[in-house]
Amino acid sequence: MSNIGRYFYQFSALHALLIGLMPFFIPVLLWQHGSSLTEFSLVIAATGAGFLLGLPVWEWLRSHHYVSAMIAFSLVAECFLVGFLVFLPQSLDTQTLLLLGLLNGLYNCFYWTTQRFFFVALTAPDPEGKAQAITGATFGNFQIVVTVALKAGILIGSALLASETIVILLGFSICVSVLGLISMLRISQNGLGDAFECPIKTSCRDIYRFRDACRSRQMFWFDGVFLYLESYFWILSLYWLTQENVMTFGLLVVALALILAVVFFLIKNQIDRMNQNTVYVGAVVVYALSWWLRGMLDTSGSATYLYALVVLIAFLTSFFRLAFNKRFYDIAAQQNTPLFLLAKSYYSQLGILVFFSSAYVIFLQQGRQTADFSWIYFGAALAAVGYLCFRQPAFGVTRSASVAGNPSRRRPDEYLSERDRCKQ
Repeated sequence: MSNIGRYFYQFSALHALLIGLMPFFIPVLLWQHGSSLTEFSLVIAATGAGFLLGLPVWEWLRSHHYVSAMIAFSLVAECFLVGFLVFLPQSLDTQTLLLLGLLNGLYNCFYWTTQRFFFVALTAPDPEGKAQAITGATFGNFQIVVTVALKAGILIGSALLASETIVILLGFSICVSVLGLISMLRISQNGLGDAFECPIKTSCRDIYRFRDACRSRQMFWFDGVFLYLESYFWILSLYWLTQENVMTFGLLVVALALILAVVFFLIKNQIDRMNQNTVYVGAVVVYALSWWLRGMLDTSGSATYLYALVVLIAFLTSFFRLAFNKRFYDIAAQQNTPLFLLAKSYYSQLGILVFFSSAYVIFLQQGRQTADFSWIYFGAALAAVGYLCFRQPAFGVTRSASVAGNPSRRRPDEYLSERDRCKQ
């Protein structure tokens, strides 16, 4: 395995473990502190704002090749977030919720953005421009690695939360972060700064003017909203399904992960060989179905039926994410990659900020305290069809110097990778 591959999986596994220890339980902790849909929306909107505030700093570090600093920032931000969660007051006011969201967004910025650049470097085109054949398998491997590490963290985190010894989580997170940082600092000694190799800084104007023939920008706007529906609202639904028992909830999530890890292992090498457009369209359809099934979930039914339905929902969602991320990284590999990845982050977080800020205002006026998410899930099932706007990339990268002028307005067959643009 290459240096980039080894450290990509190490970085991903390290953060997956840390997320599982405490940040994964943010929606559960908010619910335990009496938060309603109004407070949930405020925290998510603030998370989007924190992500946006962190991106200029992250981009400055990338353009100057300060890879070690980027990794250190991600680990430090995670420790601050865990510390804040450990000492979360019982009564959550607006200022506390805003600060929680900002910290969460800052951590997400340095973790997810760094991880995406590592992934693109790992699946970068070879000298003949062949990259698409491995993105599905690589993302499948990534999912398996993250699944194992994340669920290990969830098991530890749920056990400590259930025993009400959460202060130990902070010390454990700090120890893991320090050990991880010491190990990851070797990146600068192995030339892995090349994963972020182009020194050209991407400006806000470049991001504002970003367009492509695959309709990526339109997709970016609402993808972030769906990610938070999955990671906050659906996680809370699973928590209710286990009668609000943290330990049972942790075991359920781990059991789901193990089942899905086996599925990913079986299909990760097959997805690259199938008709990509057929796979993607089918994945969008079953993703919409998964949201409809969430809305139909009735906790008064038999336990066997409920858990079978949860497994099906998890599989449909994970299959969509595999197909979606393959298309995402295939498109990223064919054009100005840093601009594409940063545009994804900016527009996704703007979508989160706008959508959940609007939801916060609406819920605040209505005084909504309901714990019924079925109407949200049915709406998501209809909106998920919008993922079909994300067009299939045109393979066969043209590498002529004539297309290096404006990378944000090229046809799919004219995309130029950031590596080649920097060499010219």
